[in-house]
Amino acid sequence: MIVETIRPDVAIITDVCHDTNTPMINKIKQGDLKCGDGPVLSYGPSVQNNLLKLIIKVQIKTKYPSKD
Repeated sequence: MIVETIRPDVAIITDVCHDTNTPMINKIKQGDLKCGDGPVLSYGPSVQNNLLKLIIKVQIKTKYPSKD
């Protein structure tokens, strides 16, 4: 695998999320996510919180839109 060759210190994983701005979606349960509002940042036990805080800090500093 390429990870054995480049040996990164950290990996940022991208994935998809669903636009909840459609009928019959409970935004309280599923969240209020719309296409075009910026990237979605995830919180959870598998997320490295120091890296997440750094990404949020850069996002605020650069005023890049996000939906967290």
